[in-house]
Amino acid sequence: MKKPKCVTASAPHAKSRKASDTPVARWKKTPDRFCRRAFFLACALRGTCSAVCARLRRNPPDFAYNPTPFHLPMTRLLGLILIALSLSACSKKEESGPGGGASPAMMAAAPVAAESAKMADRAEQRFLAYEHRVSLEVDAPQLERLYRELQDACVNEATWHCTVMDASIQLERDQRGGTAHLNLRASPEGVRAMRKRLADSGGVVSQGTHVDDLGQPIAEVGKRLEMLKNYRASLLDLQRKATKVEDLILIAEKLAETQSELEAATGQNTHLMDRVNREVLSIDLSTRQTAARSLWAPIGNAFREFLPSLVRASASVIEAVAYLLPWAIVLSIVVALFIKLRRKWRQRKTTQ
Repeated sequence: MKKPKCVTASAPHAKSRKASDTPVARWKKTPDRFCRRAFFLACALRGTCSAVCARLRRNPPDFAYNPTPFHLPMTRLLGLILIALSLSACSKKEESGPGGGASPAMMAAAPVAAESAKMADRAEQRFLAYEHRVSLEVDAPQLERLYRELQDACVNEATWHCTVMDASIQLERDQRGGTAHLNLRASPEGVRAMRKRLADSGGVVSQGTHVDDLGQPIAEVGKRLEMLKNYRASLLDLQRKATKVEDLILIAEKLAETQSELEAATGQNTHLMDRVNREVLSIDLSTRQTAARSLWAPIGNAFREFLPSLVRASASVIEAVAYLLPWAIVLSIVVALFIKLRRKWRQRKTTQ
């Protein structure tokens, strides 16, 4: 019995294969360590299968061996299948890594990134109303001058959009002391400029800032405005389609009510946005008290107020006499009657 001849690839065919198509070249092109190991294992299995088949062809077993034309290519086909499976596994791993789908790290970081984006959107949509308070102590001659300068700056600076909401000043008679108060509403740039001006005066005693978050009220007013606008549009549409006089009258009444509510909501929204766009600055001014003045001031004030105090006391006495005089007359009459009745009662007692 003749052994089957093994058909091998010819030398010219082996030489015609490119160098870049060899297993070693393909192994070097594989970037991942896991893929290299799988590729190496596939090549080893292919070599083992080829060696086993060649040995079987040289030393066939005792049972009948009938080679088929497809026997030789099956070894190579088996090796190619193993290589294809290893490369497909590598490609799936790469797709699940940085270049493909979402890796576990990216999947874990996705919720964090989404939450950060939501927080950023909320921060951009915040509506904050600032109220600043500044208290100063200045010299007596500087009090009125600073008070007038702040008022003039608020009125004359058009870019500040400043409004004086409250202004008051109280000076002593001798012009040695007094207090002043200013309540302004201006743009953030104007408030910063005025606070810097007050700080440069060198008499700041205390200052503070209060912040109100108006995000929820503004959102509620915005929803109400949208609802009223849609309702008004629906009423106008019904008014165009209505044919009966009763329906037209009812729709006109509803339109009037809706328009009044819409104007009120618009005014409320404008007020809230004005609080957000412009800040409030409250300024309290007072004169600086020195130690010498605080020590001798009571005595000096007493001498200066002696004559006015005397006049006021005399006026109080006169007012007291005016109030007590009618009561004195009534009481004198009552006492005189009591004495007269008592005398009569004694005379009757003696005669008896």
